[in-house]
Amino acid sequence: MQLDTLLAEAFSGSSLFAGLDPQRLTQLQPRTGSLREGEVLFQQGDAGEVSYVLLRGVLGLHTGP
Repeated sequence: MQLDTLLAEAFSGSSLFAGLDPQRLTQLQPRTGSLREGEVLFQQGDAGEVSYVLLRGVLGLHTGP
C-alpha cells in the first residue's frame, strides 16, 4: 500500500485532519520508518522539526533517567 494511502486512512478518523486533501499530504514530505524494541525515537530537548504518525504497534513515552 502506498504511503499517501496509509496516511489518508490514518488521518480520516481524525477531526483535525479528516478534511485534508490527500494530495496535500505529499507536501508534508512523509517518510516511513520502523524501530526495534528499545530503540529511541527522540529525546527530551530535541528540536521539534518533524511529526510522527504511529500506524501500528506500541510506543512508550518515558521521562527521567
